[in-house]
Amino acid sequence: MLGKLQSMSLGILGSKGLFSLLQTGITHSKANWICLTTDMKAHLQDFEHMAHDLWQCHTSIAELVLNEPVALGPVDASVEGMGGAWPPATTHNALEPIVWQHHFPTNFTADLVSDNNPTGTVANSDLELAGTVAHQGMLVQHCNCNHHTIHILNDNILAVAWQKKGSATATGPAACLLGFSALHQCHHRFLAEQTTCPG
Repeated sequence: MLGKLQSMSLGILGSKGLFSLLQTGITHSKANWICLTTDMKAHLQDFEHMAHDLWQCHTSIAELVLNEPVALGPVDASVEGMGGAWPPATTHNALEPIVWQHHFPTNFTADLVSDNNPTGTVANSDLELAGTVAHQGMLVQHCNCNHHTIHILNDNILAVAWQKKGSATATGPAACLLGFSALHQCHHRFLAEQTTCPG
């Protein structure tokens, strides 16, 4: 079933972000049995929702093939918070530059893995990934990204790899963030390109 979903994902915009928990479930299966968690069921329901949406809004070529980006912007995150900028990608673009920042909630950063908190559940790469998801959200509030490519620059290699692949090998915050990013991308009908950029 997972193989069929992966082949279908090529034509369902954003759906590649829903595979983290499903792949982990198969990895940890026992005696040909897979325990479906609540989160795994939610991702399967999200996939079903996206597939049903195809009847109302077909996937266009612009949503599958990277094109000249409508916006290109860097984003960064740390325990202090996240922030980024969206200047126009080209001189022919009418996008007004966007600069934003936001602090992370203290109950979230309190779980950050560190020398003083080795048993934490949030890694620095999770914060960076949250920054890329928020960066997308900030742009679509100010610019019509429908059937366009956007280009995100980030200095965290793991966060960029997760976004490019659409999945993570962990079941923590990264899997949930990628799932949210998938739904967001499907709703706003844009294609996101990710590139590592030294900070």
